[in-house]
Amino acid sequence: MAVTMNDVARVAGVSLKTVSNVLNDYEFIRPATRQRVQDAIAELGDEANLAARSLRSGKTHLLARGRRRIAVLGARPGESTGSAGLRLNGYRSALEDAGVPFDPALVAPGEWRGEGGAAAVASLLESGVPFDAVFELNDALALGAMHELLVRGVKVPQDVAVAGFDDIDEARFASPSLTTVSPGMGEIAERSVGLLVDRIEGLEARAEGVHAEAGFDLKIRDSAP
Repeated sequence: MAVTMNDVARVAGVSLKTVSNVLNDYEFIRPATRQRVQDAIAELGDEANLAARSLRSGKTHLLARGRRRIAVLGARPGESTGSAGLRLNGYRSALEDAGVPFDPALVAPGEWRGEGGAAAVASLLESGVPFDAVFELNDALALGAMHELLVRGVKVPQDVAVAGFDDIDEARFASPSLTTVSPGMGEIAERSVGLLVDRIEGLEARAEGVHAEAGFDLKIRDSAP
């Protein structure tokens, strides 16, 4: 039986998010915690090491299921540093790591709401561009896109897999339930408060700002199992 990140978390006595953070080489992990996760991987053997390498290489979040024509919905032309730009960059990096060419025809703009997702996926379908999965830059887009696919007779996930981002409450209760990325909001809040406290206490602020990465969980559900 394949070893999962849940197994690693159980053996190490840490959360699944902590295992993900260690495997992704996040900077802000206590050395002792990192060592516990690494020791658990070593204890569980080669299968866990293979899982770790797969996660680092980005050959997972649709790509691991053999999807290669993955459309992305909700892009904002010209944006590179906001949420849309950063998530689009992550999409491009995952494709590159998996050796899948980036196709600009698979990038569709759209308002970050249900109507935007429905309109964007309808436009793709009517353009004739082939795709076997869609990754929306937030869950509202994903729910709208999934509804549009289903009313047009496109089976989810058999014909087209669907994944979103944010893990809003509605994602669990959709039909089919929505696979989505759950960002580490607690960790983001904790680091933001820490930076604010440093500033209040008079620690020197860097002119270029501070870049900090937070972990995430992939919630695998019925829309992209």
